[in-house]
Amino acid sequence: MDFTSKRVTVIGLGKSGIAVAKLLARNGCRVKITEAGDQSSLRLRAEEMKKIGISAELGGHREDFYSDAQWMVPCPGVKPDAGPLQWAKRNRIPILSEMEVAYRFTPCPVIGITGTNGKTTTTTLIGRILASAGWKVRVGGNIGTPLSDFAAELAPQHWVVLEISSFQLEYIERFRPKIAVLLNMTTNHLDHHQNKEEYFAMKARITECQRADDWLILNAKDERLRKVAEKSRAGVLFFNGEGDTEYANDNFKAAAAVAKVLGIPEGIVSRTLRDFKGIEHRLEEVLVVDGVRFINDSKSTSVDSLRWALQNLPAPVHLIAGGRDKGGDFTELNEFLRQKVRRIILIGEAAEKLRKDWSRLEIPVELACSLKESAELAYRNSPAGTSVLLSPGCASFDMFQSYEDRGNQFKRVVMEISKRETANAPGR
Repeated sequence: MDFTSKRVTVIGLGKSGIAVAKLLARNGCRVKITEAGDQSSLRLRAEEMKKIGISAELGGHREDFYSDAQWMVPCPGVKPDAGPLQWAKRNRIPILSEMEVAYRFTPCPVIGITGTNGKTTTTTLIGRILASAGWKVRVGGNIGTPLSDFAAELAPQHWVVLEISSFQLEYIERFRPKIAVLLNMTTNHLDHHQNKEEYFAMKARITECQRADDWLILNAKDERLRKVAEKSRAGVLFFNGEGDTEYANDNFKAAAAVAKVLGIPEGIVSRTLRDFKGIEHRLEEVLVVDGVRFINDSKSTSVDSLRWALQNLPAPVHLIAGGRDKGGDFTELNEFLRQKVRRIILIGEAAEKLRKDWSRLEIPVELACSLKESAELAYRNSPAGTSVLLSPGCASFDMFQSYEDRGNQFKRVVMEISKRETANAPGR
């Protein structure tokens, strides 16, 4: 596709929107950005865009602003009923995701990782294995750095490792990973997709454009993924098959499968996995304060990821949960909560829903107005040996810019508690 002189409207002034707008502008497009929000931080971003010749509107989507668009590029998470998307569909205007656009400018092979849980860890692991083997590698996508941010810096000898969400796969046309990894599929993002079948179909699109000389790596324990394998044109390699016990963790197994396809020596793989200490915002121990462990699991944005956190922590746990609900069934966690959790503190838009879902558990439940208040409540009267766990199970966008922002704010609050307790020592 020749983007030169095309009129493109980007929907959303987040990281992906800014990155793809800049990429298109550098390549001769006439770019506009339309944004529903109007916070002070967004106004600053809009001013920065205007300085480089990119028009931006805030506070809604006016049709007269984007009605000259020849292409639409929605940021991840823009709802299907957003005005600009509905207008584009009515007028048969092409819609491409940020990742699809950036892929058109990418001169090297791509490894794409999707699934409901484990994407960030697996993406990070694969990137580290390739780097340890001496390969030129860049890691990005949904993990934090949009492909649009660095596509122009890539050379044919690079490999790109991308974490990919269902939103990014929703509007692809040519995106073709050399290696696609589909880790698992459990219900998620029902606030965006019509039903779980549509969500699963979006995930499966990662293999849609693959060919016979590409690879699709799948979790053998997930029956839905066997059906994806039947429809794919790529070569298929399963992990978690019978006798596959070399690594206990599914993310490790998936990363090792990618290394096997690429012919990376097992010694490099095992050494890299052995040295891996985890990722920020995923069961990250922040501090131990007077015997109480503070755990930052802000990356937990679904029912399934909250379940995983509870499975991997010993009792007793004081849980901080809540945020923007994505349509999950939190009653599925009742047994884990009974086993592990002694207090629950709820925040955000989903607080009342979660309180109702967990009302029969006979576990004390409190509501907090802020992350700071929730941490203080969770810490109060916590005996030594308790874990204060921030694992929201919900999206962050009701109160925070991102799950990273939520996790970083939590860590700052924990540091404040630690300083106060140190100053007041001995005892509380």
